[in-house]
Amino acid sequence: MLLQYAQEHLQASRLAPGACEILYKWYVRANSQIYQNKEALTLLQQALHFYRNTRNYLGEANTLKEIGERLESSNDWESALQHYHMAAQLYRASNAHLGEAQALTAIGDIWQMRDNRRKAIRYYRSARKLHSKFNNNQTQEPYDIRFRKNFRQIIDSLDLELQARDYLQLRWLEQVLQMEAQVQSMKRQRRRLAIVRAVSATSLAILSLLSVGLDIKSKFHSRLFTLTILTISILFSMTTVLNEYFGFQNRILRYSGVIELLKMQGLQFFQLTGLYHNYKTHAEALEIFSEQVERIIEQYSEIDIDRFSNEFHA
Repeated sequence: MLLQYAQEHLQASRLAPGACEILYKWYVRANSQIYQNKEALTLLQQALHFYRNTRNYLGEANTLKEIGERLESSNDWESALQHYHMAAQLYRASNAHLGEAQALTAIGDIWQMRDNRRKAIRYYRSARKLHSKFNNNQTQEPYDIRFRKNFRQIIDSLDLELQARDYLQLRWLEQVLQMEAQVQSMKRQRRRLAIVRAVSATSLAILSLLSVGLDIKSKFHSRLFTLTILTISILFSMTTVLNEYFGFQNRILRYSGVIELLKMQGLQFFQLTGLYHNYKTHAEALEIFSEQVERIIEQYSEIDIDRFSNEFHA
C-alpha cells in the first residue's frame, strides 16, 4: 500500500523523485522501529523494492543492512550474513565508507557469535580501516541537521504557496526539532544523575564495609571518615530527589509520544495518506493538517502546564 502511494505521487509529480525517496526513508525508519520483526521485514521488503525501482543504491544498501539486523535478532544468521554482504557491496560501489564499515562490523559480530574468531577479526580490521578513512575525509552531520535538510527538500518540492511552506517549516518542522532537542537534553541530565547516584551508592557500600573492621584511632581521620560518608549520603539523596522532582522518565516518554504524533501527521500529510487520503493536493489538505498540528502542540503545552501546576500545589 505504501509503495503504491509513493509510486502514485511520483507519477502525478506531487513530489520530486529525490524528495519522495527521502520521505520513504524516514517513514520506513520510523515504522520499522515500532513493528515486530515479521511486520517490519514486510515493510523493509517493500522499501527494498522501492529503492531498487528508483535506483537509489544507498537506500537499497541501508535497507539491506536493516533487514540483516532484523534477521540477526531472530538468530537467522545465514540470511543475515547474505544481506550484510550485499549491503557492504553496495556501500563499496557508492564509496560510502561508513556504511560499509558498519556492515563489515555486523558480519564480524555474527562470526564472533559463531565462535569463528579468525573471520571475525578479519572483518573487524577491515571495518576499522574504513572507519579511519571516513573520519579523516569527512564528518558525519548531526541528526537534527540531516532531518532539517531532508524535510526542507520535501517541503520545497510541494506545490504550495510560500506562506504555506513557511508554516510547514516554522511551525511543524522546527517544533519537532525543538522538542527532540529538549528530550535529548533531559536524557543527558537523567544520565548524569544516574551516574552520580550509582557512584554514590557504590562508595557508600564500600565505606560501610570498611568501617566494620577499620579501627581509626586518630580523631581527625575519624571525623574525616564520618564527614565523607555524610557527604556521599547527602549527594545520593540529592540525586534521588532531583530525579523525582523533575520526573525525567515520565516527561521523556510523554514528549517522545508527542514528537511521534507530529512526525506521523507530517508523513501522512506529505504522502496524502491516513486522514488526508481523500485530498488530491497538499493545498487542500493543509487546513486539516494545521488543525491536527495545533491540537498536538496544545497537548504538549498541557503537559508543561500540568507539571507546573502540580509543583505549585505540592
